[in-house]
Amino acid sequence: MTGIHERRRALTKGERTRERLLRAAVDRFGSTGFRATSVSQLSRDAGLTPAAAYAYFDDKETFWRGSAGRSGCSARRGG
Repeated sequence: MTGIHERRRALTKGERTRERLLRAAVDRFGSTGFRATSVSQLSRDAGLTPAAAYAYFDDKETFWRGSAGRSGCSARRGG
């Protein structure tokens, strides 16, 4: 049975970490733009090391693609 009372599956630790990184990307790209943002900043904003961030995203471009279209992400690629 599906509907409004359907239970959602709990996120795994990896999924929660990826979500933290994407939320940080939305916030950072929205405030400083793509060019002025580094993976170090994104990982620090998410409370992780850059090495941990690279386990989830190959580079800044993949952060951008993952965050684009999410609520709150209004930054333009060139900004």
